[in-house]
Amino acid sequence: MNNNMQIPTNVAGSQAPADGNSYAGLLGTHSFYSFPNGREYIQVQLSAPLTVGIPYRIQYKTSLAEKSNGATSMGMALGTSLFTFQGYAAYQAINPIPAYVPSGAMYTTPQAITDKTNWTLVSFDYTPSIPNIQYLLIGNLNNVMAPLSVPGDGLVGSMGPGAYYYIDEVEVFRILENPSHLAEDNEAVLDLSISPNPTKECIQMKFPFQLNFQIEIINSMGQVVFHKEGKNASSEIISTNQLVNGMYFVRMRTCDKISVIKKISVLH
Repeated sequence: MNNNMQIPTNVAGSQAPADGNSYAGLLGTHSFYSFPNGREYIQVQLSAPLTVGIPYRIQYKTSLAEKSNGATSMGMALGTSLFTFQGYAAYQAINPIPAYVPSGAMYTTPQAITDKTNWTLVSFDYTPSIPNIQYLLIGNLNNVMAPLSVPGDGLVGSMGPGAYYYIDEVEVFRILENPSHLAEDNEAVLDLSISPNPTKECIQMKFPFQLNFQIEIINSMGQVVFHKEGKNASSEIISTNQLVNGMYFVRMRTCDKISVIKKISVLH
């Protein structure tokens, strides 16, 4: 392995993963290659196209590497095909960015991300109006004419004139019945515990009393991948061997119409 790319300490600094044991990285801006104000991007094809008319949340966590001496905004773009930048060389800044997002959507943080200690959440809610949205681009999407570094902000480093960002916990999931709101309202009524989390082979759900229930496990695309009903039970063990690695929602409904949603991670 290249020692410059190890975790948690690498060529750009030191940072523990937000989750798991790895993360990615990219240049938000740099001037130490042959192009001024250049940048890097991360691009991925989603496991399935987003569904028209369904609200999704696209989010990731980022942290400015400690050796950076500048900072930029960070963002994301969604499209129906691979993002290609014809006529541009590697590391060369693209201008203007919106011209290369002919369909789909684009989001950029309103301010530069300057935190070198903590992970910052970048989140975007999006409801597709056209079919076949299935590509995600992550990086600094500000135009070249926009400010790319933050002079006088106290950032110091030894990388050269640039800003390097770590990227972790990239998630695309369907917004389901405002799950965080449901959990806050109902956890006091129904103290549902799930362990272990993250899990490899199974999860154990424990209820404070015997009850009748319906349990669903929902993947990040909003698809129900597991369903079970039970009666007069105070606990339930569910195998996760059939689930691929990733983030899931566990939704439980009771006969009293109490609904609780919790998030789990499956890591085989």
